[in-house]
Amino acid sequence: MWKVPVSGFYEIHVVGSGGKGGNGGLGDKVGSSTSSDGWSYRFGGGGGGGGSGAHTSGRYSLIEGTDIEITIGGNNGTVFGASGDAHYMAAGNGSIGQNGDDFRARVGGAGGTGGVVTVAGNLLSEPGNAGTVGEASEESDWDSSHPKGGRGGYPMVHGLGQGGNGGLGCVVNENVRNGHLGKNGGVYISLLRRD
Repeated sequence: MWKVPVSGFYEIHVVGSGGKGGNGGLGDKVGSSTSSDGWSYRFGGGGGGGGSGAHTSGRYSLIEGTDIEITIGGNNGTVFGASGDAHYMAAGNGSIGQNGDDFRARVGGAGGTGGVVTVAGNLLSEPGNAGTVGEASEESDWDSSHPKGGRGGYPMVHGLGQGGNGGLGCVVNENVRNGHLGKNGGVYISLLRRD
């Protein structure tokens, strides 16, 4: 809950939260340390990047002392106000990136989609940005060439709601390389003019 500190004309930006990046896919490790060929590493694909949150904005006259509901990153994304309020806005969260497939599939995880605006403001409304695809699985004689996860969708405004990067592809005897969490969305409020 936010209490309007002073009566005036405000600009408000609402941004949904970023989606989590997908986990890296599992692979395989064959050979032995004593064989002439040594180990061969078959890496899973990188996880897809999460999508960024949507963005909407508006300018409204607000009265000092008014309580305004704010929800960040809930099931409906980031919400400013309550349904029916003249200043009600809602921006959806970005979706999670897909996990990278195992080494046999030869593909990385797809990126998450950007969030969508479900209740628009009166200035600007735009969907979030999609995350990118993770690198395809690969084989290598080296254990340090993990396929990269996709990049999270870039944030819409003020660094809010960026999607998380996907996890690196890995081999079966490693822990799953988890995707990164997306950044929280938020509400950015500025007073343009006092009444």
